[in-house]
Amino acid sequence: MSEKIVVEFDVEKTIEREYGYQEKLLKYKGSDTKYKGIVKDGKLIAILGRGYKLIPNEAVEAEIKKLQNFSVSEKAEKWRKYWLLEKEGEYVAVLVANSVDGSEALKVIACVPSEHSILVGSKLQNVYRRHTPKADLSDLGEIIDEMMNTAVGYKQWLAKLDLVEAEDNIEVLEMLAEEMPKKYVEKALATAKAGQTLGGSKFTLKMFYECVAKKIWNAEVDMRTKVRLYRLLNDCMFSIVEWEG
Repeated sequence: MSEKIVVEFDVEKTIEREYGYQEKLLKYKGSDTKYKGIVKDGKLIAILGRGYKLIPNEAVEAEIKKLQNFSVSEKAEKWRKYWLLEKEGEYVAVLVANSVDGSEALKVIACVPSEHSILVGSKLQNVYRRHTPKADLSDLGEIIDEMMNTAVGYKQWLAKLDLVEAEDNIEVLEMLAEEMPKKYVEKALATAKAGQTLGGSKFTLKMFYECVAKKIWNAEVDMRTKVRLYRLLNDCMFSIVEWEG
């Protein structure tokens, strides 16, 4: 049985925020603390430092809805939320992430749609904005446009991977297999070692990349884990074919 500690705080001040959120500045035994509680509709979400800037998921969504020429899909994970914006007809996308409990920073990540999955360009020129007092959403639309341009470069880099045979880079791919859970890599690595697909065509790095990426995207894990796995995959690929974005 795990040990529990129950602590009671007094509320020094309640600050009303939009979308039904409240920030409650906390005191302990009559003294000020460095912490505040984030509350929504009477439910405690998290206790965080007073310097944490609350950026409601609803506010991010409102900014996204102002944008045009994108198809948008979304996914919620507890108090985290993710939006995938795809640019119609151009096969590029961005993944926008945010949370209200401190578990996820505000992020905009370049992506490329692929068959049955999304290739997430983690470790590229992505925007990572911590919830500090200066953080805001005033330039979110510009950032999304910028990341769409980065996604175009990402797509061009993927084309370069299609010119390199996976079989010629087995040692590097085996290192990836040691860093990542076996289920994501084993099929692609086996095909790379065989040197060709079942159909007899050469198995390129792009094919390897897409095979592993599909496993990551469709896995029953949270989005933070997926982005971490994409980072490992991209680092491996970048070590073979340099990113010039």
